[in-house]
Amino acid sequence: RRWMELGVLLALQNTIEIASIQRIGNDNLPPILQQAVVPLTLLLSSSVLRVSYTRLQILGASLVVIGVGAGFVLSLNGTANDRSVSGAAIAWFLFSRVPQAFANVLAEGTLRGQEGIAWIFRATLYTTLVGLPFNFLFAWLLSQVFDTHNVLDDYAGGLACLLEARGGPGDDSCRGAWRAALVFAVPGALYTLSEFQVLQQASATVYFLLAALQLPLQDALFALPFFRGQLHATFHPVLVVQIAIVALGLAIYGRGVANIGADSDECERSTSLAEPTVVHGELSGR
Repeated sequence: RRWMELGVLLALQNTIEIASIQRIGNDNLPPILQQAVVPLTLLLSSSVLRVSYTRLQILGASLVVIGVGAGFVLSLNGTANDRSVSGAAIAWFLFSRVPQAFANVLAEGTLRGQEGIAWIFRATLYTTLVGLPFNFLFAWLLSQVFDTHNVLDDYAGGLACLLEARGGPGDDSCRGAWRAALVFAVPGALYTLSEFQVLQQASATVYFLLAALQLPLQDALFALPFFRGQLHATFHPVLVVQIAIVALGLAIYGRGVANIGADSDECERSTSLAEPTVVHGELSGR
């Protein structure tokens, strides 16, 4: 049942995000809006999993959000954009963060205390298989209510390419579809496995904070000279500041987690010392 819930939530998040992100009107806005998932995850993990956070952890998480958001806000001013920004698309994109946060918090609760890599593979396999039909279902439902036929067309077109049911003589649009799918499947599967590994060993909040660090890092990497064409990005000095602020926030958050662990160990030692023991048949306090 839990895998079904996770598959449904992830499929819903994926479909709404794809439908809305193309309509926002500015490519720099989604990374900023995506940071809404951090405070949402803190709230959900506190209410659903009864996790409590220290001031250091909240400060660290806030720095991560500020570091990512501020950098992209600054880049908005220097971005030429011919499209108008859609408030409705922004609202839908923000709504897509809700099932994403729910899914990761539920996955954290499921994997917590489960040792071994087998649980990671199980979570990846089951949520992927369950999510496939729900991706098509949610895309179809959205296309009936809103003008989002492009999402359903993308899903159906991709499946038709893989089944070699699209294109005729002289149509090369699906050439190499299987090769492209398999090449993408390897890093895609590793990314999903690493996501569930972080949820098992740490928490949903840590996962989203690490994902935030990925944004300025990938922009800095794509600015390297061996990335050309559409992959190449212009290097902005603000990226260095972004990475530094996000890294500082992660360090502060990690310090808060370490302090909780130290306090827990100290509490266990104090309890152990206070427990009475029997020494040579007599009750004694340690």
